[in-house]
Amino acid sequence: MTYYSTPEVGKMLHVSKGTLYNWQRMGILVPAVRTPTGRFYYSEAQVTELREKMGFKDPSPAEA
Repeated sequence: MTYYSTPEVGKMLHVSKGTLYNWQRMGILVPAVRTPTGRFYYSEAQVTELREKMGFKDPSPAEA
């Protein structure tokens, strides 16, 4: 399974890291992985789902 960091996901979704953290607090986007050092990572499936909800034509995060 592929995981993406917060900055990578922000770039793919065209939103700031702050927006992702707000979504996390609101329960919209829960990180798939949190490292012992506190870094968040999101699965490819999560990114794809959000891209679809946001209306991106190509749901593939790999091409973002």
